[in-house]
Amino acid sequence: WLFGKLGFLTVKFMRKYRRHAVVIIVLAAALVTPTSDVFTLAVVSVPMYLLYELGVVLVGLAERKRG
Repeated sequence: WLFGKLGFLTVKFMRKYRRHAVVIIVLAAALVTPTSDVFTLAVVSVPMYLLYELGVVLVGLAERKRG
């Protein structure tokens, strides 16, 4: 939100690189989880992805107020 408010991030940028973000989120979740099962990976990565999408919404709101 802060980077969107300052103009460093845009919704267009975040939407364009959404696939890259998903790969990075899954890799980070794989590194953080102690086991190698898919359920634990999903339990960690899904909330991270939802936070990314919340960030897209918040950056969009910041752009609307700014511009």
